[in-house]
Amino acid sequence: MKESTEQVYRQRILRVQMVIQQNLDRELPLEELARESYFSEYHFHRIFRAVVGEPLKEYIRRLRLERAASHLKYTSNSITHIALDAGYQTHEAFTRAFKSAFGCSPSDFRSGNSATTHYQSDSDKKELHSDEGDYPMKVEIKNIDKMRVAFVLHVGPYDKEGETVGQMEAFAEQQGMEFHGRHHDIYLSDPRRVPPERLKTILRHPVRKKAV
Repeated sequence: MKESTEQVYRQRILRVQMVIQQNLDRELPLEELARESYFSEYHFHRIFRAVVGEPLKEYIRRLRLERAASHLKYTSNSITHIALDAGYQTHEAFTRAFKSAFGCSPSDFRSGNSATTHYQSDSDKKELHSDEGDYPMKVEIKNIDKMRVAFVLHVGPYDKEGETVGQMEAFAEQQGMEFHGRHHDIYLSDPRRVPPERLKTILRHPVRKKAV
């Protein structure tokens, strides 16, 4: 596949991934997602798997289960309510799927009585957690001025993000743009629950036109 063609394909699939991420609460028919990508249903399914590394249904299922795991830890919603949000009609079906993905039942996961594997690497811990222990860093909410950003979805270990940023910067230069200011990344996966090769991050960096 030519580089320009591959880039177009990745941009289209990224648009679909954003639609999926924003609409996990509802049905996501194949034909609707294919339209978002401007591919036929057959070609969309094949290209999605090639770009993302897993089939469409498995990808959506995994995202819903990862979100369910977060809701179990950080909300007081009932397990039945969380199961319905994840697209499961019964508590039993949700429990089977959750146990297959995380190695423990939803109730054990919520209570902390599980032997779930922690995938988090030392570099991930240093980046995402404070020195006081396994607690999130201090969070601040700030209003910032509107800005133009370049962004790309990085899939893989956090310590490999530099390679993706380099590719994004090279693309920006091709478009007559340059990086400036601080980057603003969005981490979509919990490294304690998701294997390194499937971690997802939206890498965003402010860009501006190059001075002539």
